[in-house]
Amino acid sequence: MFLETLSSDLVRILATNDAGTSFTLPVDVSVRPSGAGYVELRRPNDVRTNNGVMLMFFGVGDDNDVFDVRIFGVKKIDRTIRPAATPPPHDQWTHILLADLTCTMSAGVGLANGPVVATELYVDTITVNDGNNLTGLEAVNPEEDMRAHVILDTKGCEFLFFDWDSTTGSPTSMNGLICEL
Repeated sequence: MFLETLSSDLVRILATNDAGTSFTLPVDVSVRPSGAGYVELRRPNDVRTNNGVMLMFFGVGDDNDVFDVRIFGVKKIDRTIRPAATPPPHDQWTHILLADLTCTMSAGVGLANGPVVATELYVDTITVNDGNNLTGLEAVNPEEDMRAHVILDTKGCEFLFFDWDSTTGSPTSMNGLICEL
């Protein structure tokens, strides 16, 4: 018997790095989530999502600068009311905290003219502040300027939302890479 893992290439989470200095509290919305910080996991016209993602982080600043990132799963709430009644007039999407991480940047840099450029430093240490690191979250921290990563159970969410905060350290900006598993 062969076990297979579906995988995609690593892609940037944000087209432009985030320079946020505080977290926002995501609120429920009535339209399909979109915009900076949202990553769609479900394929169009498909009810399935991938089981997990691999995440790597990077930023602009100095070796040992620190930043935080919160990762929310976003799920649609079924409008059907049980027992039968008149359903609400619109959809509702809610945010569920999957992980709260602290990332420490390394001296390891990207590639000139690459998707992660030579002025962006990879993270070599990821600390789990909130999230189930026994079953749904695995942080791999090689340190010594090697790239750290996280394997995160997406818990069936259709979207992920990434919220960034640089107040714990002094990076200029933050971003990450995501690969669906």
